[in-house]
Amino acid sequence: MIDSKQLETRIKILKDTRKTLYKLSKKSGPRGLSTLEKAELKRYDSWLGIACKELDNIIKFGEKLLKLRKGSGAQEMHQSFNLQYLQLQQNMQQQNRQFTMVSNIMKVKHDTAKAAINNIR
Repeated sequence: MIDSKQLETRIKILKDTRKTLYKLSKKSGPRGLSTLEKAELKRYDSWLGIACKELDNIIKFGEKLLKLRKGSGAQEMHQSFNLQYLQLQQNMQQQNRQFTMVSNIMKVKHDTAKAAINNIR
């Protein structure tokens, strides 16, 4: 079972992460995107919104856990919080890998098109 200090630290990290993701979800995309790129950006923004909601739920759960004194059910709640925290980390890592892959593919396509245009000149 984690102590209160560790729990407070995790909640702070979750809040900071939520704030960052929310800002990113509201940021407008660059100009000149293709239809496919706009759709991918919209999908990513949607994922950011979902992630913010998941973070809100875990933050509320963690804050409730902080208020709960040690006693019946506290250990189970700590375990549940830890499991949710771990699942969130795994989901975000998976989404980050997918986003990085799409970003890399888009960069390669851009670089290939740019090289082809430069070869014509």
